[in-house]
Order: sequence, then C-alpha cells, then structure tokens
Amino acid sequence: QIEAEGGKEIVLTGINLAAWGASNTRNAKESRFTELLEAILEQTTIPRIRISSLDPQYLDDRFFELMNNPRFCPHFHLSIQSFSDTVLKLMNRAYNNKKLDEVLKKLRNLNRPDAELVSIGADLISGFPGETEADFQITCEAVQKYRITKLHAFPFSDHHKAERIPASSLPDQVPNEIRKSRNRKLIEIGDLVRDAFVAQNYGRKLQVLIEENKNGKAKGWTQNYLQIFLPGSYERGSLVEVIVDEKNCVF
Repeated sequence: QIEAEGGKEIVLTGINLAAWGASNTRNAKESRFTELLEAILEQTTIPRIRISSLDPQYLDDRFFELMNNPRFCPHFHLSIQSFSDTVLKLMNRAYNNKKLDEVLKKLRNLNRPDAELVSIGADLISGFPGETEADFQITCEAVQKYRITKLHAFPFSDHHKAERIPASSLPDQVPNEIRKSRNRKLIEIGDLVRDAFVAQNYGRKLQVLIEENKNGKAKGWTQNYLQIFLPGSYERGSLVEVIVDEKNCVF
C-alpha cells in the first residue's frame, strides 16, 4: 500500500523486531527476520528501507549480506545497554561483549559505497546495580572505538511507572548521584563522537526525504539519519539531493 501511494521510505519497527518469526524471544536461531527482509526486497521497489531498534543476538551473516544492498538505509540502532560482560550478565541479556564486537565491526565494514557514513545508535544505561567504575569505562571506551554516533543514554532507574522493578532488589546498588554523573560523562563522549561523524558528512551529496514544510523551510532526513533543513518549499515525501554542510545539517 505504501508503495502504491508513492511512498519513498518504509520503517520496520516493533518490540524485539529482529526476533520476527521466532516462537519466543529467547530462540534467536528461530528468527526469520532475514526472510522478511528478502521478501520486502523482492516484492517491492521502495527505494529506502529503514530498520529500527535491533537486538544484537539475532543478527547473523545473512543479515549483514543483505545490509550491503543500498536500499537499506545506512542507519542502525542497537539495544545494547552496556558493553561490560559483568553488567550484561546481571541484566540477563542474551549476548556478550564478543557478540557486540562482532556485530559492530560488521556494520562498520559493510560492502557498500556509503559504508563510511553508516550511522550507529545505541541504548545505554549508566549505573545499573553492580556496575563498577571499571565496567563503566569499558562502555565509555566502546562508544569511541565503534563510533556510536547517536546515544540514547539514561541513568538506571529502579522505578517504572511508579512501580519498583526487579533489578531494584539486586545487591551493590549504585548511588543515584554516581548514576547521573556517569550518564553525563557518557553523553559528553557521545556528543564528541556525534560531532565528528556529522563533520564527516560535510561536502557529501546525500538524498533527503522531505518530511514537512514550515516557516519557509523544508525539513527532511538523509539515508543515515541526518536532519536537514532547506530554504524554500519542496513536495512532501519527495527525495531531494543535497550537499550537506554545517548550515543545513542537524543531528
């Protein structure tokens, strides 16, 4: 239907998206997510396919092969939470640092012309119960090493919708002020990585999908999720080639 209406981009989204087709979220090998991606490629001609948040344990070799297709936007968001094996185990996550290293290196080395402009976002939590300063440093260093260009960073909270969560009963609770200070530091590191990534795009010709026109300017998004503002008015939903610079780019 989106294609029939002239849509230029679709966004695949959902809870545990990459577990699509599995009997439950713990059975990563049962995932048929790549079959879904193959079907979209074969049965549509929509030029831009964007994939939202992914859990690393479901991403196999076939997934990375498919991501070499330029119809997939070079923009990925991973639900990571921490790069420390100790913390990941406390969180009961179904992957470890080794798996994260494998996934991120493959995303950073895709065989496509725009590989160097791939944007990688991540969810990260600071101050989870049991997280030591050494654990936190592992995460900080990983953000720089893998060039995590857009952070969703939050201090651990022991409440959700006014109810205490199971992790609030774990030992070695991190004091609230330390949670917040670690999170501030993580955001500062993320901002430096982001700024370097944005500058890397300056002078490049990228396609912008126009989202809206307002106050004499058009707003849209590049394939790698840079927000672009252009003077004038453009057809909503159209793709426009733009030379990215510091005046028109927001990230």
